[in-house]
Amino acid sequence: MNGELLFMCGLWLVYVILLLPLYLKKQSQNGLISAMPYKLSLSLLFCILGGLAVLKQGGSSFSILIICGLIASLVGDYYLIYIQEDEPKFIKGIFYFAVAHLFYLTAMVRMVGVSVVEIIGTLVLLVGLFVVKKITKPLMGKAELPMSLYTVLVTFMAVKALSMAFMGNSPLTVQWVFSLGAFLFLASDLCLGVWRYILPEKILSQIVAILYFIGQMLIATASYYQ
Repeated sequence: MNGELLFMCGLWLVYVILLLPLYLKKQSQNGLISAMPYKLSLSLLFCILGGLAVLKQGGSSFSILIICGLIASLVGDYYLIYIQEDEPKFIKGIFYFAVAHLFYLTAMVRMVGVSVVEIIGTLVLLVGLFVVKKITKPLMGKAELPMSLYTVLVTFMAVKALSMAFMGNSPLTVQWVFSLGAFLFLASDLCLGVWRYILPEKILSQIVAILYFIGQMLIATASYYQ
């Protein structure tokens, strides 16, 4: 095993075996605000990996776009700590995650372009989500417009990730790693919406964290090997 691969394996072990469980335990016992240092440590680590990717890739446009998205996510992570206590901060968090998705989408489009099929697929999924929203009738308050715009970005990113995955030559290509990260990010957003507006069960907040942090690390890892 070469040094670079050993480093990456060690980083993932620290992230998934040590830091993430510590955060989940702290969040479960004391709430999101008390767990802030653990959460921001996880966020900072995927930003550091993204920064290393920029250095390794010689400042490629893909790696720069990804690190910008990761940094925007770090800021969003801070604001989403107040998801239940402070609605204006929650809305700010949604804004920064929307910015992150714009950076990721730009990186994806620059890598493989965009097709009419992807646009149509996005529209079909948005109609489905609109129907679900009408049925469940979540009380979103001032966050309704920001969440609606954010949903458009997230849905397009999911469709784009699916399309991009099948452009890879094997499941181990950068496209597959990046796409898996994007899907986990989407899954975490869906769980977050259910937890925030429909079913406020503690287990859902734990699932959100697991999906989100692993997804972001996969995205950062993809940029490192691009």
